[in-house]
Amino acid sequence: MATDGSVLADASCATSGDKPSEITTMADYSGCSYAWQPNGFGDWSSSCSTKAMRDVKTICQRQDGVTAEDASCDAATRPAYTEEAQILAGCTYEAAYSTTYSTCAAERQSAPIISCTRSDGTKVDLDKCAEQSVVRACEMPATWSYGLWGTWSSMCSDSAKRTRSATCMVDGKVAPDYRCTAAKEPVEETGCASIVPNGTFENGNVNGWTGSDGIYGGAAGYGADGSRYVMGVAPGQTARLTVTGMEANKAYTLTLMCKGRSNSPATARISTNTITQNITCGGSTYASVTANFSGNGTTDTITLYRSSATIDYDNISIQPR
Repeated sequence: MATDGSVLADASCATSGDKPSEITTMADYSGCSYAWQPNGFGDWSSSCSTKAMRDVKTICQRQDGVTAEDASCDAATRPAYTEEAQILAGCTYEAAYSTTYSTCAAERQSAPIISCTRSDGTKVDLDKCAEQSVVRACEMPATWSYGLWGTWSSMCSDSAKRTRSATCMVDGKVAPDYRCTAAKEPVEETGCASIVPNGTFENGNVNGWTGSDGIYGGAAGYGADGSRYVMGVAPGQTARLTVTGMEANKAYTLTLMCKGRSNSPATARISTNTITQNITCGGSTYASVTANFSGNGTTDTITLYRSSATIDYDNISIQPR
């Protein structure tokens, strides 16, 4: 352009530098639309609920995806988004217990859990409260355990002695004697030693005897005079025991206690090498039977047979007269 305002050809301005751009750029959003869009979440209304709620946050967004001021969007159309879900992460649990404790075991007993309540008031499975079990110390029953009777101090004395051990036991383990409150049974006895090697059966077996129905009992008082074990002989059976240490033609006394297993009196027969004798055994209580005989030699055989019913025998003894 000339100085007088007339238009010249572009070449006339070659010495004036590059020709200025005829296009101008500027921001213009007057034609843009705006809308509310979801953008993140608020806090849950509860950390322990099957129906916890939380808000869904919204932002105003221009149509080209750029976040705009809330004022650019119509406040009246802003949506109220909410979400519902089960949220249990913040729950706590409380147990209710039985007033009856479990059986004492290993010196401990627990109060059983009878219900478990979640902090939102819902009853739930008991395993949710398993870690809250209540355990207290307890004392298990203590009982005396007796060893086998030892040998007699003499086989030819009216004052022979024999002993056995007595140990206080709790749950299979040795405990101090004071834990056993029951009276201790005798651990020493004095008497005339019987020639019969296994006539009381307190060792819990019928060793030496043949043909019997076996050992019975186990609890104190099952046998005669408070003993624990007896030997049974059923109808048709013949129980025998060979006894050594006898003297030929010497006078001996055979004694025993017997009772019918059915709590009714029962009859049987006993014999040695020199005598045979019918006997009647007690019903509800043990009857005492005595038979006198002479020794046949260094050995003799006791025979119990011809029972009318199963009979329990105890305290079988042979002593010189």
